[in-house]
Amino acid sequence: MKVVFDESGNTGCVIANKNRLNFSTQPNFAICGIVLPTEKDERLLILKYRQFQIRHNLQGEIKGSDLMKKENNQLLVDFIENVLDRSHFKFNIYSKKFYLASLLCMGIMGQEFMSQFPAEFYNEVSTLALEDDVFFMEYCNFSKTVNVDGLRTFLKYITEYKYTRFQQSKMALIVFSQKILDEELEERFLNDFMTFGWYDNKKLSNVVNLNALGELFIIVKEEFPALKNDNIILIHDKTPEFECTISAELAQNGVSISFEDSKENIFIQIADNAVSVINKVYGLMINIFSNRAEWKPESLWIMEVASLLFRKLDNNIKFTVPIPNWAATLCIRDMYAPDFPNYLRNNINFNPRYENYQEMIFSDLLSKASEKSIFEDKLGELRR
Repeated sequence: MKVVFDESGNTGCVIANKNRLNFSTQPNFAICGIVLPTEKDERLLILKYRQFQIRHNLQGEIKGSDLMKKENNQLLVDFIENVLDRSHFKFNIYSKKFYLASLLCMGIMGQEFMSQFPAEFYNEVSTLALEDDVFFMEYCNFSKTVNVDGLRTFLKYITEYKYTRFQQSKMALIVFSQKILDEELEERFLNDFMTFGWYDNKKLSNVVNLNALGELFIIVKEEFPALKNDNIILIHDKTPEFECTISAELAQNGVSISFEDSKENIFIQIADNAVSVINKVYGLMINIFSNRAEWKPESLWIMEVASLLFRKLDNNIKFTVPIPNWAATLCIRDMYAPDFPNYLRNNINFNPRYENYQEMIFSDLLSKASEKSIFEDKLGELRR
């Protein structure tokens, strides 16, 4: 079986550079994995893509960014309707702030906390991801030179920072940070902290595409549990700066990967088209939602395209994003479907649906968690 990957959204390290985050213009990252279990699947997908090219008289390699140009609206809709499918395409959409918040919470609260209380962990990460850039720049600057003194300073920053989205007394991150400071556990936690977001190549940190790739590979493995790692061929578009690190990290889990030029692999070309479209559409949709413009006439086209895209792919998308953005995406998917009445597209109908989707997301997370009372007891013990 082959799985072919490509990415969109400024791949690589998520860091601060010259007093600003290096992803301010590209806050999201997406990766597409095209799953090809058999040669028949390969032939079928090539046929669909060639027919798409013939219908629009397209010559040579098409870039995903071209599909998002206004003059190519019909190509975009055709690509979504007739090339994308739920059999071969899988995606992981990452908020880069969510990624940093995950690394931070994992380093301080630990793998055990995340495993035992996934809903609470996800909620804290999700809310933290909505904080200002200033908070994340502090984390990125700390991550460049990690040592005991730096960790102590950063933990104090966490406990004293004026959060805009939290009641600070309810933040597990603050509780854990204060406990580390009070009991002088910095050195022990430093060792744990260094297992997340750092690699053998000391010049690299917080490589978001590696996490996204690993998570997508796990999803594929769960779908094909009988397949051993050495029976799965992973192929990725060339990313020279990160190829050695990605290969080395995957090799630790018995997974090998090769890197090929898109000009020589039609599946990488298709993955490029797909991932560029989903990242751009998702980003535009969330920006519209954030600016409270989702019902304005000028937003209609992108919202309809977003609805078409997310209905077409359904559960083949993994959302690694703040819960409000995830819930908003599901609402837009429903409310801009062709059979949804125009006059019902308003906040009166959006708000209950939005709340319901947030509850559904939490319900799914809580099904994997211990009872909430256990979580509260644990926090209570830490506070004491």
